[in-house]
Amino acid sequence: MFIGYIYKITGSCGKVYIGSTVNPKKRFQAHTANSVKKDCLSRKLEKPLVFKIIRQDEYKLIKTMCLVEQYYLDNNKNCVNKKRAYGWKKIDIEEKRQYFREKTRVYNKTPKGIKTRKEYLQNNREKINEKLREKKECKYCKALISKGCMSRHHKTKRCLAIQKSLNLS
Repeated sequence: MFIGYIYKITGSCGKVYIGSTVNPKKRFQAHTANSVKKDCLSRKLEKPLVFKIIRQDEYKLIKTMCLVEQYYLDNNKNCVNKKRAYGWKKIDIEEKRQYFREKTRVYNKTPKGIKTRKEYLQNNREKINEKLREKKECKYCKALISKGCMSRHHKTKRCLAIQKSLNLS
């Protein structure tokens, strides 16, 4: 159990930043310091800033504290926060789909002319299989091993025994 605080920072422009913390003094100093991350939205508020603790409760989980913070974010129209503290409730289905489409493009890294990873795999199946079948020689035991399996091969009994005889392990 810990004590969590939901706080509000109001700028002279009337805009509000809402956040949660376990240590409010340290957190407020971080917001006012020059070393605050550039992407922190509390920097967009015009100074002077007014700090106010909205709520102080005892929590078992940080998720619960984030849920309470999200309640205040949802019920404040002048909020500069862009990220949600918890959940997807207020975001419509199309926004969710767009978000996940962008994320999968970044992680899958498909070439520009191709729309999906699946399409890329279908078009380049032979080339990919050829690379997978390509074998390399182990530098210790001189066995031919697929490129992707080399680190696993180095942990086999046979290869470990040879490494030990060479005084490498």
